Amino acid sequence: MIISVAAVSAPFRGTQLVYTLGERVDTAPAGRPIFVGSILTKLAHLYSYISPISPSFLPLPDLHTEARALSYQQISFGSLLSQLRKSNWDETDTLPFDCTFQAAQARGAEGWALGKQRGIGHTQLSW
Repeated sequence: MIISVAAVSAPFRGTQLVYTLGERVDTAPAGRPIFVGSILTKLAHLYSYISPISPSFLPLPDLHTEARALSYQQISFGSLLSQLRKSNWDETDTLPFDCTFQAAQARGAEGWALGKQRGIGHTQLSW
């Protein structure tokens, strides 16, 4: 049974490193109030917002913001503030959470271990 697929475009969401950076297992994807992972996410949102006007001489990586619709050309300043408060990227459907004991218990309670979920053996898309 495949629960999650870690993609190359999600470097920290595919490892247990997110818990070292401060994500909480018991209330995933919530994190501690101030932690490294939250700061990195907020910086990514801010950089994505201003990337179209960032100077080309700065050695900043290309985050492909046009694919995420997060630049100032596509979203309002109010939307940016709401993203900084609660990111759309926060979800429990991630590989690091699926590898925890809490996720295994949740799947067991839902009947995944007994094959009671419909669609077992079939491809299901979660996006």
